[in-house]
Amino acid sequence: MAICELVTTWVVSMEQVIKTLEDEFSALKNKQLDEITRIAHLKAEQVEALGYIETQLITEIKAAGFDELDDFQRTINQVCPDTEATRAITTLTRTAQQANQRNGMLLSSMIRLNEYGLNLLTGKVDFNKTYGASGQMNNTPSSTIKLATA
Repeated sequence: MAICELVTTWVVSMEQVIKTLEDEFSALKNKQLDEITRIAHLKAEQVEALGYIETQLITEIKAAGFDELDDFQRTINQVCPDTEATRAITTLTRTAQQANQRNGMLLSSMIRLNEYGLNLLTGKVDFNKTYGASGQMNNTPSSTIKLATA
């Protein structure tokens, strides 16, 4: 496959990954566990396919006599000048990176919230510091389960 065709295939694949990341964000926000699991498998498949395309692209670039793989974008621009796919590479890469980071931060927040809830329910969170009517710091139990068993 020619380099420019591989670039176009890579762009289409990256757009699919971005769509999947958007779907993942929606599923995370709506706490759709089955959908999150399905999307995780799909995302893994898409990233693997993207890696395969990139490997083919690098092989083709080297076969065409280009040694400068350090500046991938410049090499692609030189081989496939002024194509829409070539211009989209940087934008799509940034978009995918930002979407992936956003999803990761949301997932981390959900995990921390779940861990806190579990710790609260199991009594591992003993006390919250609050201020009493006189302005003094009080230690009050934060778990009603702990109160019931005390």
